[in-house]
Amino acid sequence: MIAVLSASLSSSKLSLDQCCFLSNVAASIAVEKKSTSRVSIRELKERIYSRRRSRNFGIIHKDQMKETLNICKILNEKIVMIDGFFDEIHFSCIRFLDKARSLGDRLIVAINSDISVEKLAMKSSIVYSLEERMEVLSKLKSVDWIIPFDEKTPEDLVREIKPDIFVKTDDRYLRDISWINNILCDVGEVRVI
Repeated sequence: MIAVLSASLSSSKLSLDQCCFLSNVAASIAVEKKSTSRVSIRELKERIYSRRRSRNFGIIHKDQMKETLNICKILNEKIVMIDGFFDEIHFSCIRFLDKARSLGDRLIVAINSDISVEKLAMKSSIVYSLEERMEVLSKLKSVDWIIPFDEKTPEDLVREIKPDIFVKTDDRYLRDISWINNILCDVGEVRVI
C-alpha cells in the first residue's frame, strides 16, 4: 500500500486523494493473498477496470460520486458536465446531450432538484418531478450519471466534480450567468453547443 502510494505520488498527475484510492485498491488485492506478496500493475489495472464496469451508472448523489470520479481520473477518462431542468425532453435536448457526450468519455448531468426549482421561483413552469425527470434522463445512452442539486446554480457541484469540459447550450447563458466566471479555474474549459 505504501509503495503504491509513494510511486503514484512521485510519478503521476493524480491528486493525493486519487493516489490514496489507488493504494487502497492495491491493499485490497494484497490482503486477499496468502502471506506477504507484491501487487502487480496488471492486477491493479484489472481491479480498477472491474470496478469501472460495476460503477453505478444512472442516478447518483454527490456522496457516491467521489470513488467514481477517482476511477475516471485514473483511467484518464474525460469528464463532460452539463446542467439544466430537463423537464420536457424533446429531439433538440437529445441532440444536445449527444453532442455534449461526444466531447468526452463520460457525461454528467447536474439537474435542478425540486428544491432548486422552488428557490428559482420556477415551480409553476416545471411539469415533472425530479424523480420523473431523472428517470427519463437515465434511459438515454449518452448520459452516464445524473446528479441532483438543491442550490440555485450548480456552481458548488461543478467545483467539486471539476469536469474537463462544462457545456452550455447558448453563449447568451454564459453572459447572463455570473457564477460561470467563478468556476473557470475549476473547469478545464467551458464550451457552447
